[in-house]
Amino acid sequence: CAFSEQPKSNLSPILSDPHRGIFHENDPSKIELVFKYVLDNFRTGVNSRQAASLACLNEAAFCRYFKRRTKKTFSQFVNEVRVTHATGLLLEDNFNITEICFKCGYNNLSYFNRQFKDIMKTTPLGYRKAFNPPAP
Repeated sequence: CAFSEQPKSNLSPILSDPHRGIFHENDPSKIELVFKYVLDNFRTGVNSRQAASLACLNEAAFCRYFKRRTKKTFSQFVNEVRVTHATGLLLEDNFNITEICFKCGYNNLSYFNRQFKDIMKTTPLGYRKAFNPPAP
């Protein structure tokens, strides 16, 4: 898969920033399984029930566990992964915003735009214009 090489560089700040508290020595394999699940499936759909199953926890316990380990909800993490992937598509490909929305696992353009703006502090189009200006 072409994606398997590139996202690690785009997503590594999300996964490894020590200030985010994601990796802990006492349970790396459990959380790493969840991260792998999200990275492998964010484009087609992920859910906390499946992630909980991978971590051998019920859904409520998993949500508490994930929040305690990462300092964010599972949904926030999934949205960060999707938006980070979108930033790469915005700069590298000539897809329109709607195509990028669907390629990142969103099925609602309005929700995608809202999540993108919440995370990146700009709209997808604004991001594209700021970091990929048109040639003169």
